[in-house]
Amino acid sequence: MAVDDVLQDGAHRRVVRIGDTVRRPVQPWTPAVHALLRHLQAVAFPYSPRVLGIDEEGREVLTYLEGDSGPEGWGKVVDDTVRDPRIHRPLAELTLEEDGFHRLAPEVQLLYKAKGSRPKDETDFEAVLPLLSDGQRRWLDEALETEHGTHPWHERLRRDP
Repeated sequence: MAVDDVLQDGAHRRVVRIGDTVRRPVQPWTPAVHALLRHLQAVAFPYSPRVLGIDEEGREVLTYLEGDSGPEGWGKVVDDTVRDPRIHRPLAELTLEEDGFHRLAPEVQLLYKAKGSRPKDETDFEAVLPLLSDGQRRWLDEALETEHGTHPWHERLRRDP
């Protein structure tokens, strides 16, 4: 039997690597996570683990991907916008559920897109702007002010919808 390489050892959350697999406890949300991972596999997304099943100890089994996981890993891929305590939302307002999947709220997505000046981001902003509620527009305007100071989207956000 292979030796467990402990990746995370939190209370009730021991995550181990065994060979080319990762084993972690099944949680109430595991079926939803597996559905998402299977979807990512179906669309050939290469940067997510593959679901291999459940092992004899009742742990989920995923393929191992090289890199950091947990808070240490997220800290390397999530930019400083997320870490600025002045930009915040209630957790329930960060995502929207549609077709059984949770997605980032559009105003949160736009905050990330505001960092660049890609034509695609501008097109997305123009397409989503008329769909934002007054509250979503206000939140994005204030978050842009905090994160960027001046931004070309301010004027359009402050106009009447």
